[in-house]
Amino acid sequence: MTLLTRRVFLRTGVLGAAGLALGSQLDKLLYAFEKDGDLYSFQRAIRPFTLIPSVCFQCQAGCGLLGMVVDGELIGVLGNPRYPNNKGGLCARAIAGVNLAYDPERILFPLKRKRERGGNQWERMSWQEAIREISSRLVELRSKGQNQRFVVQMGADDGATPAKNILKKIGPPTLIDDLYLRDLNRMKAHELVLGEEGGVADVAHSQTILNFGSNPYESHESYIPFIQRLISARINNHAKLITFDVRLSNTAGRSDEWYPVRPGTDMAVILAICKTILERGLVDRAFLTQWTNLSPDQILSYLAPYTPQMAEKESGVPVKEIIKVANDFATFKPSVAFCGSGLTHQRSGTYHQMAILLLNALVGNIDQKGGYGLPKRVRFEEHDVPSNVSGIDHLIDEENRSIGFYLTYLSNPVYADPSGKRMEEILKDEKLIPFYVAADTHITETSLFADMILPVATHFESWGLDSRPAMDRIPYIGLRQPLMKPRGETVSFSHLLGMIGKRIEKGIELDEKGFIQAQLKRIRGLEGTDGIKRLEKEGFWMDPNLSPSYESYRQSGFKTPSRKMELYASRLKKEGLSPFPAYKENDKKANLNNGELFLTPFSKNVTARYNPNSKWLSEIYHENPLWINEKTAKSLGLAEGEKVEIHSKGMKATVYVHLTQSVHPEVVAIGRDLGHWAYGHVAKGKKFKSQDPDTSLIWWDNGKSVHVNWLIQEEKDRVSGGLSVMSTVVKIKKSGG
Repeated sequence: MTLLTRRVFLRTGVLGAAGLALGSQLDKLLYAFEKDGDLYSFQRAIRPFTLIPSVCFQCQAGCGLLGMVVDGELIGVLGNPRYPNNKGGLCARAIAGVNLAYDPERILFPLKRKRERGGNQWERMSWQEAIREISSRLVELRSKGQNQRFVVQMGADDGATPAKNILKKIGPPTLIDDLYLRDLNRMKAHELVLGEEGGVADVAHSQTILNFGSNPYESHESYIPFIQRLISARINNHAKLITFDVRLSNTAGRSDEWYPVRPGTDMAVILAICKTILERGLVDRAFLTQWTNLSPDQILSYLAPYTPQMAEKESGVPVKEIIKVANDFATFKPSVAFCGSGLTHQRSGTYHQMAILLLNALVGNIDQKGGYGLPKRVRFEEHDVPSNVSGIDHLIDEENRSIGFYLTYLSNPVYADPSGKRMEEILKDEKLIPFYVAADTHITETSLFADMILPVATHFESWGLDSRPAMDRIPYIGLRQPLMKPRGETVSFSHLLGMIGKRIEKGIELDEKGFIQAQLKRIRGLEGTDGIKRLEKEGFWMDPNLSPSYESYRQSGFKTPSRKMELYASRLKKEGLSPFPAYKENDKKANLNNGELFLTPFSKNVTARYNPNSKWLSEIYHENPLWINEKTAKSLGLAEGEKVEIHSKGMKATVYVHLTQSVHPEVVAIGRDLGHWAYGHVAKGKKFKSQDPDTSLIWWDNGKSVHVNWLIQEEKDRVSGGLSVMSTVVKIKKSGG
C-alpha cells in the first residue's frame, strides 16, 4: 500500500497539490526532486502518473476530479479542468479524500459484535455468513407484514446507482435520507412556488447580490462551483455583495456590506425590502402580472405591515439601509437574492425561502441571466423510494412500534442529530430494534451499537452517475468510476444490496456498469453509442448542440398546478397555514442578564462529514471555541480563553470562549463536526502506531474540541416538518460557577 506520510508531504513542498504526498514509492516517482534536468521537478514528478477522471462525493457539490494513479495506487487528486461545474477547482475536503481511502483505522472486513451493544468488542466474520444472516432476517420480517418495519437510513448521496432499485425489490423499506431531511425546508418552498426541487442563483452574471444567512465562501451545497462564479462576478462585473447574518462569517467578512441582524428577524427585513420596491414602483409589473398568481397590488396588500420602520425595530437594521438595499437591488440589475441554512433551518425555514423567491420575482429575474435560475440537470430513471421526514426516534416514540431491521449507510445520527442522545438509548434496546446493521467505513458513534458492521467502498472505489444543477445552464452527466481497487473486502453499497437481494428475491442481478449503460442509452445524444466508454475517458458528457438557455418557463409555464409562480400557495391555506410568507415575532427571547443567548452552529470548509478521521483536515481544524460578543462577554464577566459551560436540554458542554465583535450581541456561535468519541484516533487527537508513520506524529488533542449537536433544541418547520436547528437558546455559565 502506498503510504501518505507527513514527511513526504513536506519533502515535496507542493502545497497546491497536497494529493501528491507519497511514501514507499517516493524514489521511483519523485526522482526529479533529487536531480537537475531540462524539466521542472513538478513536471518530472507527474510523468509516471495516469490521470483517471471521476467525481468527488465529499460534499453535495459533486466536483469533477482527476485521480493520480501509479501501479494501481491512488496517490492524490487534482481538479478536472474540463468538468462543467467546478472547472478544475477542488477544496481541501476533496484532496483529503485520499486520507479516507487509506486510513489505517478504516474497516476492511465484516465485523460482528462479541458482547453487549456499544461495548466496542468485535470479531471478524465472512461475507457469506453476514449475507446469510441478513437475508434470513429480512425474509422473517416480510412474513410479519407491517408489524415491524425495515428501516434504511442513508447519509450519503451516491448519485444514480442500482441501490434504490434493489431496495425497492427487497423491501420496500421505510427510507430516512439524511440529505433530504437537511434540505427539506428549502425544497418544500421551491416545490410550492416554482414546482421545482430547487433553484440556482446565477451569480456569475449578477450586478447586485443579496445573501441571507449563507456562507458560500466556506460552506454551500454547490460549494466550489458557486464560489468560483461569485468571486468572478465581483472581479469581472464589479458586483456588489450584501450579506445579512448574525455572524461575521468568511462570506460576510468579504462582502461590501454586512448587516448583523437580530436572530430570527430576517423575514421582517426581506418583506420590508419587498414592500419598499413595490411602493417605489421598481417592480417588473409585466412579469408579475403574466407569470405569478398575484398582482402587484395584491402583493402590496399582504406586505402592508412590513414597513422599514417595523423591520428596524425587529432586526436592528436601520431604515435608511433597508431602503438603500431595496433601491440597489431593483435598480442595479441583473440582481439576485439567495439564502442559506441560517434561514432555512429556522422554524419558519420554508417561509424564509418563499420570501426569497418573492423578492426575486418582484424584479423579474426568475430564470434570467444573472438572476434566480430554474435547475438544469439530467434526470435518471430510478425507482422512487419516498423518504420519511422523521428519524427512528420519532418512528418509535410517536408510532409506538419497534423497528425489526435497521440498516444505516454512512449515516451517524447518534453524533449528528439533536436527538442523538435518545437514539443512543434506542439502539441499546434490542426490544426496540432487534437487529441493526451498519454499512460504513469506520466504527462511528452510531455503528458502535450495531450487531454487524459491513465495510463499504469509498467514492474512489465505486461506480455511479451524477448530474448536479448546471451552473452554466447546460445539463451534463458526470461519471464516478473506481480510481483504485477496493481495499480489503470492501464493496459498494449497491453491491452489498445486490448480494442480499440475489439471495432472497429471484431476478435480482447486480451489474453496476450495466445499470449505467442502460441509463446513458436513455439520454438524447447518447442513444446507440457506447456512452460509458466515452465518460470513462472524459469524465463527463454534455450535449454539444445545446447552449445556455434562460426563461424556460415561457415554453410551457412553471411546473405548478397553475403553471405560474405561486407566490400565494393556496395548498397551504387548505392545511390551515398561511399561504403567503409572514413574519412571526420570535417567541423565544434571550435574557442576557441571565446568561441566555441564541446558539448558532456553523460548518468549516475543512471539515468533512464522511471523513472526520482525516489527518490533513484534523491537523488544520481541531478546536472550536465559543464565539461571543465582547460587550456581552464583559457583561457576563468573561475573559478571552476562559472556560464556560453551555447548558441546554438538561445537558452541558464545557468550552473555551473567544471574544470578538464578529457576532451579534445576542448570539454565541460555535463550529460543528468536532468532539468525536468514536471514529478513530485522528478524530480524537490521539497518536498511535500504524503502517502510516504520520499517526505517531499527531500533536493535537481534543481537549478544545467540543461536540455541540446534542445541545441543539430539536424543533420542526411549520410547513414542511423539517428540522429547525437555528432557534436554540442556551445558558452560559462560568465553568464551575
